[in-house]
Amino acid sequence: PKSGVKAELVERLTKAGIKPKTSLEYLSNEDLYEICSTLPGVKVSGTKQEKIERIIDYFSTILTREIDENASPAENYYTYLENLAGRDREILLTNKIIQKDIDMERAFEEGTRFLFREKLGFELLPMPGNEHPDGCIRMANGHLLMWDNKSKESEYTFPSSHYNQFRRYILDAPDRVSCFLIIVPKVNTEASKTTRKLKVACGNETDIAIITAEDLKWLAEQWSSKKENTNFNLHVFSFTGLLDRQQLQEQMEIFL
Repeated sequence: PKSGVKAELVERLTKAGIKPKTSLEYLSNEDLYEICSTLPGVKVSGTKQEKIERIIDYFSTILTREIDENASPAENYYTYLENLAGRDREILLTNKIIQKDIDMERAFEEGTRFLFREKLGFELLPMPGNEHPDGCIRMANGHLLMWDNKSKESEYTFPSSHYNQFRRYILDAPDRVSCFLIIVPKVNTEASKTTRKLKVACGNETDIAIITAEDLKWLAEQWSSKKENTNFNLHVFSFTGLLDRQQLQEQMEIFL
């Protein structure tokens, strides 16, 4: 048989103890065509050798993370959070995290909500209507922490449309927004200038931090592995600029 998930295909190709390329050589051009047609983003045209190389290249770059069979969709989204942020289409489709490209944004948002709810232990506030950020939490001092997810295949540059969007969210909030997080796949360092500009535009009362999904997930794993009977201090996110791994570690030393 030729079909199946990655693990099954790999097992079939390696069971005989020979290299995948040698195994694929035994298949017909039509068989290779059928395999290519089941792999997201892989071209089906070309010579037999070209198809073999594409199949090998595809599986050599595919990332598979272990997930619990009983895990909820939100937990699976959390597991693949950085891939959702970076819109890694092939990885997400192959591992059945999404069904269509249009699912990426919603899955990224749900995975982030799972992180704040289940990993950091916060109750998320309801947000009526359509004009609101992707998440909001009440801080211990009564102020708000908000965040918005921005998935992108390339670096986040903080465009003017997002500047205006986030400014509305902050100024229209019913209570003071102490911190606003922008969660992205990777970031252009020039975007830091816009965070400072937005903070001033909001009366210097709101910290604006850009953080990658990978670093946010690292923080969540660090905290959840401690298993301490204490609450996570959201002031870890009280920072304006690029909240990278090094800065996160400094914030954690101060507030946790």
